[in-house]
Amino acid sequence: MISITAVSYINTLPFIYGIKHSSWLKPDEYLLHTIMPSLCAKAYIDSESDIVLMPSGTVNQYLHEQIIQGYCIGAVKTVKSVELFSEVPLEQITHLYMDYQSTTSVRLIKILNRYLWKCPLQFIPSTKGYESLIRGTTAGLVIGDRALSVYHQFPYVYDLAEEWRKLTQLPFVFAYWVKTHNVPADFLTRFQQALAWGVLHRTESLSLINEQKNMELENYLNQNISFELADDKIQALKLFYEYGKTME
Repeated sequence: MISITAVSYINTLPFIYGIKHSSWLKPDEYLLHTIMPSLCAKAYIDSESDIVLMPSGTVNQYLHEQIIQGYCIGAVKTVKSVELFSEVPLEQITHLYMDYQSTTSVRLIKILNRYLWKCPLQFIPSTKGYESLIRGTTAGLVIGDRALSVYHQFPYVYDLAEEWRKLTQLPFVFAYWVKTHNVPADFLTRFQQALAWGVLHRTESLSLINEQKNMELENYLNQNISFELADDKIQALKLFYEYGKTME
């Protein structure tokens, strides 16, 4: 049985929907786990699953031999679910909580600050519930479904995918599929077909969490998240790793 680990966020629902409902994969040939991104990173590092939707910040280089081509969690412009929230403008922020669920966004925001914003920020590790501590000159990096839920609560919102585009003129890749063990070629082919089917049915994938029509979430999956791992995204990934080396 093939073990698959994916992120437990709304932006991953099309992949989950394709794996479970496309008919390309049989239920008795895989075991699917959905967990927060930082734990997906651990699943890759410890080889706990055969296939992992790995946060880009988990590693320091593009994994050409391990990557499963085709699909990712990315953004061409505004991602809307990886945000810096603040009560004051960026230049007035003194302290910044870093999302405990994230590996990629933490590295990304440090790159953005060094090469784009150049603000004297003090980065603070966070724990559950830190969103309530965002006030005054203390801002917070919030990712995933929690970012969507508080998106309209702060006067200043800085979208990290948009900021990355300002710096590089490229899209951004937050996570991509990799294999940690040898996986039969036939299964990999059908796995990719299941992902493709799920992306094609991304709106229907919302039925996994909510049977009622939700236009905001539909727009999020259709307009903010970009699922295809195209050449410009691979270029962006490699540049992200180049920037990351200068942060070590």
